[in-house]
Amino acid sequence: MKVLLIIGNQEIENIDIAINLFTKAMNIFQIIDGSGSGTEENALQLWVSISTILSGIAAGFGIYISFIVYRGQKRQNQKQLVIPLWEHMSKLNIIIPEAPNSKDIVTAVNTLELVAVSCKNKIVDQRIIRLIFKDLFIRFVVDIRACGVMDEFDGQNGVQLINNVPIVVEFYNNLLP
Repeated sequence: MKVLLIIGNQEIENIDIAINLFTKAMNIFQIIDGSGSGTEENALQLWVSISTILSGIAAGFGIYISFIVYRGQKRQNQKQLVIPLWEHMSKLNIIIPEAPNSKDIVTAVNTLELVAVSCKNKIVDQRIIRLIFKDLFIRFVVDIRACGVMDEFDGQNGVQLINNVPIVVEFYNNLLP
């Protein structure tokens, strides 16, 4: 004779396993209601154990949900901070290496540093910045590096100016293919 017992979503076809599970379940119920060989103290210990396990599962689930929400909020915040960077980058004037404007160079170097620091510290999503600003960032670094010696910067050339901001150099090197 074949017996099929379904417990939860699990089908149990072996009669011996089904009887064993049923016997254990009956023993637990006898302990809980005090009609079996167990005492009320055993029943209380069982309920405390079950409650503790269920509380742990609920706490773990709560922590997991909190982590999922945190990641979503972090991504949303990173996307929102791209707009101010966009405003800074769009206001930059073109650098003409043959006739450099010191104000434009200072503004460009500071903005490039802001973008690089924002990416390195994960304030903004680096993938989005790469997609939007990669070509522009590279162009500004190349143009500034092409500037010759400038009296406004104590006789430094463009390469020296960019090298004074290592995070810009690092981010620039990461953008290159």
